[in-house]
Amino acid sequence: MIKIKKKKISSKLAIFLISAPIFTGLLIAIYHYGIENSYWRNISGCSDQLSNIDINTENLLIGLSAIKPNCSDPVKILGLSISGYNILSNILMISIIFVGWKKFRDKFY
Repeated sequence: MIKIKKKKISSKLAIFLISAPIFTGLLIAIYHYGIENSYWRNISGCSDQLSNIDINTENLLIGLSAIKPNCSDPVKILGLSISGYNILSNILMISIIFVGWKKFRDKFY
């Protein structure tokens, strides 16, 4: 039988590898939330393209690729948009990771 030598990963590296994608998601959610609430403009030119279109099935199918989403009118649940909930959940996950790491870091060394 072949034995595979296992390398130990440091707890700091593990915390970084877990929290980096969550933190990236937090930054993207903050960016999107800012666009929804007109704190800044979207760099890709998100706009409301449905206002000038005669809405029927044929026209929608023809112009479907030309329609850009309206970022300034998000769906809100209990007063918060999905990007707002995304910000809260990312902050919660990062907090749980760091509180757990501080509490149990002695067990990893």
